Amino acid sequence: SDKDFAYSAPEKISKIIITNSNFLTTLENVNSEWIINGDHAANADMIDNLQVIIEKIKDEYPMPKMYAATVNNSVIMDEGVHIQLYEGKSLKRDYYIYSSDSLDCIGLINGKQQAYKVYMEGIPVSLCDYLSADPAFW
Repeated sequence: SDKDFAYSAPEKISKIIITNSNFLTTLENVNSEWIINGDHAANADMIDNLQVIIEKIKDEYPMPKMYAATVNNSVIMDEGVHIQLYEGKSLKRDYYIYSSDSLDCIGLINGKQQAYKVYMEGIPVSLCDYLSADPAFW
């Protein structure tokens, strides 16, 4: 589906790759501990938050055509955060999240044409604030 962002079994995810134009972060579950770029342990609370997002991210509506000139798919892919979720060697989710001043967070499934405004209920700030490719964030 072109709007299938959520993954219902985040506990089965073994590797998460988050990239943008400046950073590449690999989070890997090694013996029940999440390791950042093969180097050191991630903050467990941050990983818990990420797993909730992985399970509960939702599409709200297709991105309105009026924004297409300024926020097109190449902008989303070039300037957004690319998130890849793996269960073992199997890629389960592959999408981009872009922070837009006018629409907050926009999501685009890799290889699809239609972008969506995405959100998660119950968080006090933008969903985009929780999705960083900077290893220091984790």
